[in-house]
Amino acid sequence: MKQFNPDEMRVENSVLDTIKVKEFNREYGAYIGLDVHKDNISIGVALPGRCAGNYRGEMANKPK
Repeated sequence: MKQFNPDEMRVENSVLDTIKVKEFNREYGAYIGLDVHKDNISIGVALPGRCAGNYRGEMANKPK
């Protein structure tokens, strides 16, 4: 069995660049922000683009 040698492992730069570009250009329907504290969780939502986020409220931080 051949031993693993990390020095022999190579990844084409063009493949990595393609993956980064695809991830960067991905657009989601909304971005959700959660500020978690012991007693409650604050929720914020931002639409794609440069729009400011909107505070949506809080909910109790319970295991259920």
